[in-house]
Amino acid sequence: MKLDILNSLPEGFFNVLPENITDLFPNPTLISLEGEIQQPLFISTLLHGNELSSLEVIKKILKNYNKLPRNIIVFIGNTQAAKQGLRQLPDQMDFNRIWAGGDAPECQLAQDVLNFVKDKNLWASVDLHNNTGINPLYGCINKSHSDDFVKLASLFARDIVYFKEPHSVQAMAFSQFCPSTTLECGVSMDPKGIEAAFSFLKKLLSIESFDEISYQRNELNIFRSYCKLSLKTQEFDFDFKNESPLKISLMDNIDQLNFKEIPAGTLLAYHHNAERYLRVIEDNGDDITDEYLDFSENKITLKKMAIPSMLTKNTVVAYSDCLGYFMQHFTGEA
Repeated sequence: MKLDILNSLPEGFFNVLPENITDLFPNPTLISLEGEIQQPLFISTLLHGNELSSLEVIKKILKNYNKLPRNIIVFIGNTQAAKQGLRQLPDQMDFNRIWAGGDAPECQLAQDVLNFVKDKNLWASVDLHNNTGINPLYGCINKSHSDDFVKLASLFARDIVYFKEPHSVQAMAFSQFCPSTTLECGVSMDPKGIEAAFSFLKKLLSIESFDEISYQRNELNIFRSYCKLSLKTQEFDFDFKNESPLKISLMDNIDQLNFKEIPAGTLLAYHHNAERYLRVIEDNGDDITDEYLDFSENKITLKKMAIPSMLTKNTVVAYSDCLGYFMQHFTGEA
């Protein structure tokens, strides 16, 4: 998979739309732009082709300056999927699951990006994303012992999620070079999410050092994500005895539960011979479904309190990635 490298914005960049983005960027592309401060900020966009806010944010921020306050390296990711409005193409790996090595062409692409930046002395990395369900705006971090990571995420939102899995995301790889964060900017093209990310980048570009960022710990809501709700059980897609598909009917309001403490007994879905279709998998790979879910009377209900995030009604995303995650309040030092 080819990686293009540019030292300036192509003509027509500020008018580019997802449907014609491959005219400017037929391949994943790195764009290095000069600014006043040499230590670069890395900004990752369009790792998921159906999450379009990042494209609007990067156009908006670059249009804001005649001369950038610091060097910026922009990564324009899965343009082929963006053209079709898809998270990824059917024959592709998820572009935010390719950063921990591997033999696939997408993994080699990620390695090419990492090779490009490893000697650039990056100042920070920001990966822009959207959710498919209702969530607050929040930032994610992958290191809990570095105050700079919390400072970076706190510039975006009061809600911060610390996670270790999936470990193959862009922010995790870049955390080895510099403070990194993933910004979850609401649903795709949400104006509030776009404006919040734009304001975040303006604030970030206005400072020279993380020492200039202050926060009060008690003003932040920091969570730790520790398990996911998985629908990836293709071996149970069909009940061959009855020759009928196994089905789960999600509650219409399931994504409204995100970032709330939901009590035991909460109904998540109805199932039809699908007890093993939805599983709760801990970060270490342990199956803890029986601890959290009850499948009696064709209902899937919670056995204990949980704080979900990223619960989605989008079944394509739920099957290709996961239905969502469970979190807990994070009390460790960050």
